[in-house]
Amino acid sequence: MASADELGSLSLLMNRLRVEDDPPFPGAVGQWVPTGQFIGKKSFGKYTCKCGARWVSAHAQPRFKQECKTCKDGYYPEVMWRNDPTVIREARSQTESKPHLASLCEACKRGCCTSAKSLY
Repeated sequence: MASADELGSLSLLMNRLRVEDDPPFPGAVGQWVPTGQFIGKKSFGKYTCKCGARWVSAHAQPRFKQECKTCKDGYYPEVMWRNDPTVIREARSQTESKPHLASLCEACKRGCCTSAKSLY
């Protein structure tokens, strides 16, 4: 069972990241979960840097960091998007997605990234 301090920290994190709303793209069905509770290899992830920069990545992986564009510090995703398993999703076109900045992706640098559209 989680301690009161752990529950308080989780609550602050969830509120700060507006976990209850703000899906990664319009029409997404699911929820943001703390990275430690995410089951899977890859999904959308939210990041916050100590310099104040925040970003959402469609190529977040719980075991790999992404670097901040501003200061180049590396961070693990704070929360990740868990799709609702009862909803059948349509395939999205690769041409709709933004290019993946491989130079900021630890998984790309280690040869483990699954992104098909990487830019160095």
